[in-house]
Amino acid sequence: MPPPAPVKSGTQFSLIPPSEPPAESDVRVTSVEETPESPSPEPATTPPSATFALQAPMRLNPVVRDALAEAVRTLNDGMGPPTVCTVSQGVFVPLEEFGRRGVQPSLAMRALTEANMLVKPNRIGPPTLSREFNGNPTVGIVLDPRCVSGLDLAGFAAPPAEGS
Repeated sequence: MPPPAPVKSGTQFSLIPPSEPPAESDVRVTSVEETPESPSPEPATTPPSATFALQAPMRLNPVVRDALAEAVRTLNDGMGPPTVCTVSQGVFVPLEEFGRRGVQPSLAMRALTEANMLVKPNRIGPPTLSREFNGNPTVGIVLDPRCVSGLDLAGFAAPPAEGS
């Protein structure tokens, strides 16, 4: 009996699961065929059919990953009011969102920093920033937009390049 067809040499397999599940395990599945036919001219917007999901490295603390994934999912339609928002350099996550999900904000910041998932407002100092969120001044972190599937990366500013 001949072996199954070999995989082409040089084929790379992704360790990150596809942004859209192959089965109906997600609440809503977006058709891939519809997206290329009608490209969205607005960068970093949330089209009604977009599905946002966290794309985190496997080394990220699972408790932090789960809490952050829940917060990012609120960007999707029908998931309640968003608990995070997009800003010019990425996705703003209020530190209180980790606390609400049973994760110490200091643990979350350390884990996300070690996994290189944050955009720091400046080279020296903490990775946090304060901005208005839902009408209130809020302290939070900015998640690198490459860590969230479903975002149009062209709509985000490059991180600040500061000299030594």
